[in-house]
Amino acid sequence: MNVVVSPYHLTTREAPAMASLLLPARVVTLLPASLESDSVHAAKRAAERSPWYTRFMETWGWTSPLWEEGVISSRCNDDDVATEMREIAERVRQEEQYLPLRPLMREHLFADDHTYLSSLGADLVKGGPDPGSTVPMAAALDRFARRHACCVARALPVSVVQK
Repeated sequence: MNVVVSPYHLTTREAPAMASLLLPARVVTLLPASLESDSVHAAKRAAERSPWYTRFMETWGWTSPLWEEGVISSRCNDDDVATEMREIAERVRQEEQYLPLRPLMREHLFADDHTYLSSLGADLVKGGPDPGSTVPMAAALDRFARRHACCVARALPVSVVQK
């Protein structure tokens, strides 16, 4: 069994993340990383340019061994959750059926590495939820889970947007 978990839950160490780390073979989540490259150098460069991203990465320090052992991953069958999130955000911008969601979205979230990592890092560290990040992320996690037959672990929704 594989479980998809929101990075918000991993950041705050909420029950859905902690329980998910005990049960499945693997946990899949969105890894906020460089849009330009998946190299360690790109991640370090991004961290140097964004204090919010650095703070976020520090909150995930406890997960490092889990990533190294393959317990947590951002991919399944060469499919990446971050790519899914960008596709969802693009669909919301372009397709008429999502017109009611557009005021919640951030037009330039994926403009460049600095904007993306700073915005997402800040939202994750403060515990969110900025709908400009959480709406495409939640949709991406759900769509990814459905496509790969994974369970989704989440907390009870508290805000109107989450509901």
